[in-house]
Amino acid sequence: MPIEFRPDSNSAFDASSAVRISFPRVLPATLSDGSEVIEYQYTFRHDGERIASLGIFGTEALAVHENGRERIYTLDLSASEILNSIIDFKEEIGNKEDVSAFIRAVAQRLVNVFSNQPSIFESIRYIAVARIDSLNQLGIATPDDSLKLRDGVVLLASLLVPQKQAEAR
Repeated sequence: MPIEFRPDSNSAFDASSAVRISFPRVLPATLSDGSEVIEYQYTFRHDGERIASLGIFGTEALAVHENGRERIYTLDLSASEILNSIIDFKEEIGNKEDVSAFIRAVAQRLVNVFSNQPSIFESIRYIAVARIDSLNQLGIATPDDSLKLRDGVVLLASLLVPQKQAEAR
């Protein structure tokens, strides 16, 4: 049965497996090359018990266009440790779905936990990506319908949270 995490307050919940992905801890981090990134620390729980954790590095960018501003947060799932953790999680819950589809479903839910976080300053887009070569090294096929970005990166998931209009006083 396909996993279907639904937004639930500040988390995502899959009724078939009774697994909840909590809103992540979001911390600043510095990589070994000195670049500043964001670390997202997710916890997966079943009946309140932690069954998996993911630490994912990401970036933040601001796009300005004629319709306003959009803040873009990118979560990079390319690290083999992250992909292997997602595969281990799949096995832990006994999911029979195709690995590629499962990774995309989890990636979508990782960004969906932010769906209730509106901003009055700009729209916010959350995307989850992975390098195609990272997927291929683990024998994970890149679906034909995937949006391939530049530099051998594939889009796994996306969420747009529109700018919340300030209430009139």
